[in-house]
Amino acid sequence: MTARWGAVFVCQGGGLERKAALLAASIRRRNGPAPQLVAAIPGPSAMWPRPTDATLAYLDRLNVRIEETENPIGEHYPIGNKLGCLAVAPKVDRCFFLDSDLLALKPVLAADLPIAAVAAKPEDRPGPWSDKRAWRRLYRWAGIPKWNRDDEIVTTISGHRIPPYFNAGVVGFDPASDFAERWLSWAKRIDPTTEIIHRHPWLDQLALPIAASEMGVKPERLDASWNWPAHHWLLEEPVRFAHYHEPAVIEEDPMLWTAFRELVDGDDEL
Repeated sequence: MTARWGAVFVCQGGGLERKAALLAASIRRRNGPAPQLVAAIPGPSAMWPRPTDATLAYLDRLNVRIEETENPIGEHYPIGNKLGCLAVAPKVDRCFFLDSDLLALKPVLAADLPIAAVAAKPEDRPGPWSDKRAWRRLYRWAGIPKWNRDDEIVTTISGHRIPPYFNAGVVGFDPASDFAERWLSWAKRIDPTTEIIHRHPWLDQLALPIAASEMGVKPERLDASWNWPAHHWLLEEPVRFAHYHEPAVIEEDPMLWTAFRELVDGDDEL
């Protein structure tokens, strides 16, 4: 039987809802109706604005399920909205959390789906968490055995060898596992711990390898075609997901601009 996949992403009022609509339209264009898609919108108590009725109607036309969620970390950490998505993720063979600022440029085939309980692309380049001493303190605090050299990864852009620090714009996981619950649990534990410096706004990225290590699994390393750093590199060929971050990047990349125009020119509502 062919493996089924789906995705969940944040859709809240303002610029993010436009990005979410564009993401959903691009997935449907490249993958058809099969992937189960869920748009997580702010629940009644959330401080963030809800998307417009027009956006919700458009997503409904694309057969995107709408689910209300809350930020389980708190309003001080807006990126925590993505962790709220996990509770409403579709129950498929392989699920992806997707940042809203992505464009799908080619199909995700069943044979391409990651196998491990969790999969993500290595971070683009070293940042505050490229310091191995900081990672050792984090692992000691968590009571998790320190990573091995084989667990280290190479950053996508700069080619630096660093601890298992992944970009969380595209995270594949097995909904049948308890990875999602562990990821959220560790994020909640790290959030108030002042001895862990630089925990904001990287909380989700710090919790990811800790949750995987607690499970006894190594995150599968996705290549750049799953989460292309379009703000750094021009596209040379279509990729599964291009991570453009800001609309100006679409204008600057000929392949992204062409894909964008194909979507909007054929869809007045979009």
